[in-house]
Amino acid sequence: MMKRLTPVYLGVISLFVLQLPMAAHASNLPADRYTLKLAHSGKCVSVPGGSTSSNVQLEQASCAGSAVQDFDVSPAGDGFYKLVNVNSGKAMRVQGGSKSDGAAVVQYSWYDYGSQHFLPQKNGSGYILRNRNSGKCVELSGGSQGDGARLVQMQCTGSPEQTFAIDPAIDGERTLAPGRYSARAVHSGLCLDVPFSSTSNGKQLQQWSCNGTAAQQFDFVYAGAGRYEIINVNSGKCVDIYRGYTSNGTDVQQYSCNQGSNQRFLVEGTGDGEFLIKSALSGNKPIDVSGVSMDDGAGIHLWDEHGGDNQKWVLEPVVYEAAVLDGIYNIVATHSGKCLDVPGSSTSTGTQLQQYSCNGTSAQTFEVIHQADGYYKIQNTNSGLSLSVRDFANGDGVAIEQGEGYGSDNQLFRFVPYGSGYVIRPKSSYQCLDVNNSLFSSGYQDLEQYTCNYDDNQVFELQALSTPASYAAAQAANNETVVLLHGFAGWGRNEMFGFKYWGGGWKGKKDLQEYLKSQGHDTVTLAVGPLSSNWDRAVEAYYQLKGGCVNYGATHASTHGHAQYGRCFEALVPDWDASNKIHIIAHSQGGQTARVLLKLLRDGSPEENYEAGSVFEGGRNWVRSITTVSTPHNGTTLTEFFNPLDITEQLVTSIYRAAGLASGENVVYDLKLDQWALTRQAGESWNDYFRRVKDHRLWDESVDTSLYDLSAEGAPYIYGGSITYPDVYYFSYSNQSTFKGLFTNRHYPIASTFLPFMPQSLFMGQYKNSNLGVDASWFANDSVVNTTSMVAPTGAPTQDYGGFPIPGVWQHMGKKSGWDHVDVTGMFTLKDINPMYLNHVEILKSLN
Repeated sequence: MMKRLTPVYLGVISLFVLQLPMAAHASNLPADRYTLKLAHSGKCVSVPGGSTSSNVQLEQASCAGSAVQDFDVSPAGDGFYKLVNVNSGKAMRVQGGSKSDGAAVVQYSWYDYGSQHFLPQKNGSGYILRNRNSGKCVELSGGSQGDGARLVQMQCTGSPEQTFAIDPAIDGERTLAPGRYSARAVHSGLCLDVPFSSTSNGKQLQQWSCNGTAAQQFDFVYAGAGRYEIINVNSGKCVDIYRGYTSNGTDVQQYSCNQGSNQRFLVEGTGDGEFLIKSALSGNKPIDVSGVSMDDGAGIHLWDEHGGDNQKWVLEPVVYEAAVLDGIYNIVATHSGKCLDVPGSSTSTGTQLQQYSCNGTSAQTFEVIHQADGYYKIQNTNSGLSLSVRDFANGDGVAIEQGEGYGSDNQLFRFVPYGSGYVIRPKSSYQCLDVNNSLFSSGYQDLEQYTCNYDDNQVFELQALSTPASYAAAQAANNETVVLLHGFAGWGRNEMFGFKYWGGGWKGKKDLQEYLKSQGHDTVTLAVGPLSSNWDRAVEAYYQLKGGCVNYGATHASTHGHAQYGRCFEALVPDWDASNKIHIIAHSQGGQTARVLLKLLRDGSPEENYEAGSVFEGGRNWVRSITTVSTPHNGTTLTEFFNPLDITEQLVTSIYRAAGLASGENVVYDLKLDQWALTRQAGESWNDYFRRVKDHRLWDESVDTSLYDLSAEGAPYIYGGSITYPDVYYFSYSNQSTFKGLFTNRHYPIASTFLPFMPQSLFMGQYKNSNLGVDASWFANDSVVNTTSMVAPTGAPTQDYGGFPIPGVWQHMGKKSGWDHVDVTGMFTLKDINPMYLNHVEILKSLN
């Protein structure tokens, strides 16, 4: 168990800590000229009337790009900064050195007062500005949107009125987008790692098998002049060159961040998607895996640059997944079995949480709500207030209290699975939630943050009580069927040796349909033509769900030269109608198909004279929601130079090899092209059959194919276009498995991309076509589909998902960085897709 200090020692240390910089998540701003823009209003911090006098209170005003709104920001020591207005030459200050809430923030001649020192701390996409003297934050008084509203100091909350975008007046060249990355050694495939998840100073870094833990995740923070500070996510300590030595063999270690030149690094691309991480010390030697070792545990040190792969690193962005379902929980400390509790059922802001014997009251129940990127809001159901790190502070022993919910970084938490429970980590610090278990502390049993050590008093179990109140009633009454619809080259559940398209395996958690059913969600899987047009696939989907014999439509069949009728099916959802709607989750081309099916159901087909009793009749309001994953709503540039039919061969080859077969001669894979008289003949080998299909004239002569529908030219003409219906819910997920080159605007596939798809990803990352409206914004891709095309059809109403489903609008659920086109199905990957889909189905079941 964690040892704590006595109250006497704690008091002495507390006085000392107040004088230290709060390094975790403090900004490392390079000295430069900046504007300060308020997140609340979008207006800029300004000096009224361009005054040059002291004690003039700063205000907000419409951004004009003038000197009265520019500030020269430079270090003032211990991580704090001075902010000097360019026009007046005077520095930002809390008037009179006041420590009171509401004290004016003014400009004043520079005297190096503590009241002139400010600590920028990251908060979402912006920063809070904490004063050294008072410990309080700069805030826009009254929350006004208008010009002339004045700046004051208040207790730090991280609210939009306290959050500033600090933007360089002229931004410099950066070789890597600041962010959180894992670093994989090119020669060994092992990851940069802090041994044993140590939080100690002086621990030498090593390479180790990649495991996704925080010990292998690093924040790359731009520090100006092309240099970066690199901070380990688990320890909050900086990558450091031992004693600033520059000789070969000098250890690369972690150490408390001190802004020294031995903690500054140059990140240089080698032109092939790999990077050198070079010390900014004299000689600029790169970090190097000792002895070119391939083994776990090999140390990291400095060495002369020699071009070897043991000095090259693949930097992959870290993306956190939703770890728990939204719901209402008791949060139980594993060391004591007691529940987190708001003392006295208080509804007051600033009340510190504690642990207390579980008693079933609402003071001990918390609604856990996923916000984005694996971070959650935790809200007490009795008070309606959110868990917050007090004063946005970063040190050990800082109280976890309840406060008004602003969604700021000190109110966002990540659940990290550990043993039978979770470690809970605030976004605003590198710490962990911790129950103070020192018998010598006056705060015994209080909830606070503390350096992560994974002792039992930092591990919590979530005991589910119910789904969120806003979802509970709808979910209880909602037993609507979830329909999984595959993309181009997909297959049914009994094809490909039973290898599941949805799940990427043969059974258990690698079978998404059965996994969702095991969680209480009725789920079926469609098997439509893998190479067919969206019209033909949509018609087949209808008859598979409702039952009956496929009718592609007399006019459609005649126009395109194929048979009108197809196979007959027993209904997967026999009672499918307006009172028993479905939720469609579709991958890749499946999203296009779902849109065509919805259009046919709702509006029918005038081309087919609204044929009674068929899918073309229309008037069927039978779909509750459509969710698309990696769908080329506006086409994919893959079709411009690569034959998508080759993808089919690549997938088949990968699957029969996964099944342990030497060849694909006995592959059970139905291309479902009966309407084109392209069925596999008795005794015909798979290779001969597929060659005959590839050589057929329809791919060159017809627009009634998947190849045309998937192209940037053909996608806009899919039946139904960008139409949305006001009573249908639309969701989209996008993903990206490329990174932007350092010296070009092109995109390159990350190392974990499905190997057969890498060449096409490289091509897509540089292809432009002005005739098709394809520009550099199309470069990012997932190896099959351009990321920009995945959000929604061009012209459709679109917005980012804000936590509350809205019908009639495409709601973008976010981009999954580091995921390629097949990762999101579970194929050929170690990534677990089940939490993503289960969480989404829970959202779908809340719709009404």
